[in-house]
Amino acid sequence: MATGFWWDGVEYHRSEREARRRAGMNARFHDPQVKWDGLWAFAAGVTVFPVTALPVLGVAGGLGLAVDGRTVIGILIVVLAVVAAPFAWRVFRPVAERFLGPNAGSRLGRRVRELETIQADLTQTQAAELERIERGLHDGAQARLVAMGMSMQAAERMVDTDPETAKVILAEARASSKAALAELRSLVRGINPPILVERGLVDAVRALALDVPVEVVVHADVPSRPERPVESAIYFAVAELLANVAKHAHAGHVTADLAYTGNALVATVTDDGVGGIPATPAGSGLAGIARRMAAFGGSLEVDSPAGGPTRATVSVPCVL
Repeated sequence: MATGFWWDGVEYHRSEREARRRAGMNARFHDPQVKWDGLWAFAAGVTVFPVTALPVLGVAGGLGLAVDGRTVIGILIVVLAVVAAPFAWRVFRPVAERFLGPNAGSRLGRRVRELETIQADLTQTQAAELERIERGLHDGAQARLVAMGMSMQAAERMVDTDPETAKVILAEARASSKAALAELRSLVRGINPPILVERGLVDAVRALALDVPVEVVVHADVPSRPERPVESAIYFAVAELLANVAKHAHAGHVTADLAYTGNALVATVTDDGVGGIPATPAGSGLAGIARRMAAFGGSLEVDSPAGGPTRATVSVPCVL
């Protein structure tokens, strides 16, 4: 610290050595698992070790009886002890899982860390999406509307002196307004596609398939519409997967399957392309899909051997 003292996480010390020693002690004795380790030692001493020692004692006792002349009984006890040995060790697993496995506190801490990571990812994703929308408005529709206003102003000044030129300028302004409207509609479709709102996930994915420059066959077995956030997440995940196929897969045929199984909405995109996509795609669009699925408790699985085919599956738990 700036004062010259060393901080161990709890209190100050004059030397680094003392601070590190006390920090190690605090970590060791304030760890909640230490208590469970002690309970395990006691429970194993009265359950696991006696039970697992019985076969060894049986073998020793049977050999002793055989040496004393009671051969048949001794051999029988040895055989029973050997047969019972694998079953005696089965008591180890439930007791070990109870005391040495993660306790409620560690599970809760792990879940908190997972939720913090998801929250951070969602914050970054939301910020990136807002930047994309702002950039699309500023560089697209806004620029065209400004140019259209300037053209109309020029036409207004020329309408009396040169009406033919004013007509040409107004025609260009009308074309610019159509282009601005098309860009606004495209931006709206990227935020909240109207077909998804009006007709649901299945028809929205079928509409996506029509825009992909590869033959896409859609199979759907979804009995009813899921909640809007889940529906939107699956839709944009499928859109990203189809875009990846069109850009990188060099595929000739693509299949998109939508199904509701095991209380989960599952979408699978399969292509006959070149394959070779890593199963844990960090730093790519697939990583973004995985983060968005994690926000809903879902997952992304990619199976892409070299040479294909590639199968990408997104799954989100939900109740229809």
